[in-house]
Amino acid sequence: MPPTSLCQDPTPAPSTYRTPNWAEDYLLAPPMGSTRRAEPKAREDRNRLELHAVLTACAVPPRAGDLHALRQLSTLDQGTVDTVIAWMRSAHGDAC
Repeated sequence: MPPTSLCQDPTPAPSTYRTPNWAEDYLLAPPMGSTRRAEPKAREDRNRLELHAVLTACAVPPRAGDLHALRQLSTLDQGTVDTVIAWMRSAHGDAC
């Protein structure tokens, strides 16, 4: 008997489901502490994200060198970064 439509295939597709083999299953090793980032890098990341967030809130579109400049600014000490953020907010008033 021919298929009722050109799109129909009279043979069913083979099943791709495979029953899990629990004997092959194993737990992943915990992460190595030596590969984790140190705290100063986390502080730089937080500073970079905060600087970027202030620019976004002030509706300042990022330009070609902005991301590099934000990375460099985020490596400065916390007091300097806070001062730069305060300058950016005061320059745009209530917009940020």
